[in-house]
Amino acid sequence: MIVAVAALTSAWIAGALALVLLALPVASVARLLPPRQARIGALLWALAAAAGLVVSGTVLVLAPQWAAHPLLYTPHLERPLPHLCLLGAARWWLGVELIRALTLAALGLMAAGLTRLALGLGRTRAVAATLRELPPLHGALDPHVFVADDARGGSTTVGLLRPRVVVSRALAEELAPDARAAVISHEQCHIRWRDPLARLALSAVAVAWPVPGLLVLHEWTRMSELAADWQAVTRVGAQAWRDALAALDRDGGTAEERLRRVEHPAAGSAGWMAAAASWSFLGAAALALYGRTALLSVVCLFETVLTSWQ
Repeated sequence: MIVAVAALTSAWIAGALALVLLALPVASVARLLPPRQARIGALLWALAAAAGLVVSGTVLVLAPQWAAHPLLYTPHLERPLPHLCLLGAARWWLGVELIRALTLAALGLMAAGLTRLALGLGRTRAVAATLRELPPLHGALDPHVFVADDARGGSTTVGLLRPRVVVSRALAEELAPDARAAVISHEQCHIRWRDPLARLALSAVAVAWPVPGLLVLHEWTRMSELAADWQAVTRVGAQAWRDALAALDRDGGTAEERLRRVEHPAAGSAGWMAAAASWSFLGAAALALYGRTALLSVVCLFETVLTSWQ
């Protein structure tokens, strides 16, 4: 039981550090992307979250083996490594009780993330089950567009593996055909990239790792919405999307901001390609120079938590 607690805590800290370290290079690339390539930015943020999960899962499985392997690690009690393990030094500064409290907080956040994922799956399945009771939207080019008396925000995408577009009845009756087609095109972009599933997974990451996870979720949401807006504008037209946004956003403030982002002049590709290359070389150099040090730090972290609870 104590080994599991130590492994889970080490996995949580490793996942948080992975998200933090990936935030800067991903942001440097995503912020330089023009609107027509916004989907690439959304994919980069989703991959950053996936990398954090992979790192935490790897530490969870292998940390106990690393700590017991004599060829990879000499216990820090025999060879002190204070510069490799801040938590090991903090155990003497903060006390064992505080280390245990921080451990419980990390475990609680991980459990909250899993709970958020489970509840989201349950709610999504319940909502998706009601689609069979909804009538298709009359006049829509896509037969998988449904109309409901009350849809969140006027239009939404429902479902994880087989998402569908749901438009409110009031919005369907109010919008002109071109504006309605722009709304459907926006939602179809979310369907094509399975954005409801990605949003649910990133929401769980945001709950489990509050600060870096919320940043990833916020930036992914911004880029995915920009990509969907771009598709609506390019397929149907800027004026149709402007009319649709005016109906969805009564005060017009958010609508004008979204249009301004879509109609912003496209940035050159040389900038983000240079940023991607530079950060790739930096990551490769850091891995080559400090890969073993990072491994020792994880093992030291695992043993610090383990000895604090023993």
